[in-house]
Amino acid sequence: MKRYAGNRDPRFVAIHRGGDLDLATHRLLVAWAADCAEHVLPLFTEVHPSDTRPSHAIAIAREWSSGNATVAQAREAAFEAHAAARESSNSAAIAVLEQQAMLWQPLTWRTMNLGLQPMRFGQR
Repeated sequence: MKRYAGNRDPRFVAIHRGGDLDLATHRLLVAWAADCAEHVLPLFTEVHPSDTRPSHAIAIAREWSSGNATVAQAREAAFEAHAAARESSNSAAIAVLEQQAMLWQPLTWRTMNLGLQPMRFGQR
């Protein structure tokens, strides 16, 4: 298999894409990100009480991390959560959904000197 040669840290690139991230670790990272997103979800629902896309994305993340949802379902939920962020003008709500972006895109994290920091929307 060809080794990953992109700009991302290979520790957060799936093995089947040439990186080091095995499925079990990926599922563990997604479960952890779901826990983190759930802690800040009330900041979003306070501003957008009828928008269930973020909570749905968290539920699908938990399903995927336990092997009960497909990648297609996870991607769709992630895209819907991203759409909710694009539609919001509230900075707290946007921050919540940026946190949720980690649910599905742990591979976009950048390694920092003291740990990991999620990328902001639109940043590469």
